[in-house]
Amino acid sequence: MNLSAPQQNEAALHAVDYWQVIKNRYGIILLTLLLVFMTAAVITYVMPKKYESEATIEVKPRGTGISPLGEGFRDVTGRTMTPQFFGTEFEKIKSRNSLEKVVQNLELVNRWNVDKETALVILKGIVNTQNIRGTDLISIRVRHTNKVDARDICEEIANAYKEYRAEIEGRDAERQLNELNKAVRDQEDKVEERRKVLANIARTKGIIYRGSDSFFNQSGVDEDQEAKNALQAYIQLEQEKMQLESQISSLLKYDSDQLMAFASGLDLPDNVIRNLYPQYLELKRQVEGLTLNGLGERHPTVLSAVENLNAMKRQLDEGVVNLRATLNAQLELATNRLKSIEVMKDESREEAIKRGLDAQDYVDAKRAFETDQELLQTMKVKQMGETIAGRIPGESVQVHDKPTIANSPVSPNVTLNLVLGAVVGLIFGVGIAFFLEYLDTSVKSLEDVERYLQVPVLAVIPKDVGVLHKQSGMSPDAEAYRILRTNIEFNRKNPEDNAITVVSGGAGEGKSTTLVNLAYICAQGGYTTLMI
Repeated sequence: MNLSAPQQNEAALHAVDYWQVIKNRYGIILLTLLLVFMTAAVITYVMPKKYESEATIEVKPRGTGISPLGEGFRDVTGRTMTPQFFGTEFEKIKSRNSLEKVVQNLELVNRWNVDKETALVILKGIVNTQNIRGTDLISIRVRHTNKVDARDICEEIANAYKEYRAEIEGRDAERQLNELNKAVRDQEDKVEERRKVLANIARTKGIIYRGSDSFFNQSGVDEDQEAKNALQAYIQLEQEKMQLESQISSLLKYDSDQLMAFASGLDLPDNVIRNLYPQYLELKRQVEGLTLNGLGERHPTVLSAVENLNAMKRQLDEGVVNLRATLNAQLELATNRLKSIEVMKDESREEAIKRGLDAQDYVDAKRAFETDQELLQTMKVKQMGETIAGRIPGESVQVHDKPTIANSPVSPNVTLNLVLGAVVGLIFGVGIAFFLEYLDTSVKSLEDVERYLQVPVLAVIPKDVGVLHKQSGMSPDAEAYRILRTNIEFNRKNPEDNAITVVSGGAGEGKSTTLVNLAYICAQGGYTTLMI
């Protein structure tokens, strides 16, 4: 039988193997942990102590104050809070212009014994700004080895930023006010030019300007209304003329009785037919009544009534003739009046067209003048508001919490540094232990023996085993040799192979003890044993 086992693939270490590595090299791990921990403690001890002072300020966008002319005149153009507002203000706080004021006011060049540029670099490095979450407040923090300097610098940075921002806003306000004053003067000149043009048109066209109540000519009569009245009179006369022509035409169509009946219905001055015709009809009925009562045509009463009826008939005929003459006279008069009214209507229309063109020029000039005048008034109100706002002391930066002198340093953080030192030392120690384990090529396990020697392990003998023939037969050490004897028996390729050689890499490794004990166990098992 072949004693060599097939080559095994390299297996990954299990959790027990990792723990064994740590257990075997715990000394190195503890030493590394102690060294790193002591190093962190020493570094923490020698690090300079830094104290922190904090100031809380509120920064408002421009134009958030009270408008001196009321809410309706507030100008918020370009003054709202954008998403980049706080980032911009952080840069302004740490800007060179702001920090130079701190260096100058606190005389940091002499206090720190450095030049100006170095002082600015140091100052910018120790200043930290951030927005307090959920608020419009800005926290300014300064860390320095001197607690008094930290407090003074923090306070002066807040004041310097406040002053710097006031200068910027003051310059902007002054520039805007100057531009506004210039625009007001230009608008005043423009309004004056508009006024002159309007006055010239009013003087030329004969228009009286009274604000919104302007009218033509000195009498104040609206000549456009005269044209309308002339047109209405012309239409009315034309209707009267047509009515007269119709009446005259009707008079010519009817016979005598029909003519009198028609004429009696006309509402005309001096129309005697309206009064005589009813009397004529009544008298005619009386004559017919006398006839019906049995009186003959020659009866004196009948003759008298017929004579009266004829006389009234003659009067009606004369009235009809006179009525026709009257209608013709009225028709001629209406025709003449219609001609004169038509002439007046045409003249009024031409005059109205001319006045309309003149009035349009005037209205355009008046509208332009009043528009520019209203714009001028609005600009003057704005100018007044900006002037008053410039006189009102406003603060867009307010300090809510002034910095104080810190009682204890915030850096270095002893607890944090020591904890980090311990954690880092432990990590480095474990890493070094596994690295040394990786570099160690000695055989440590049964698997290593089988992998490197390509032979099976028959048994594991405990260390420091004594000579078995001097011990009792029930010794635990004897069991390991019995296992070795059994495995040798089963792994022999040839039953005739009875010689066993015990060798090792060096002296004192237990060759003789192993040989004596194995011979003893084999003899106990009934084997003829010769030990050389």
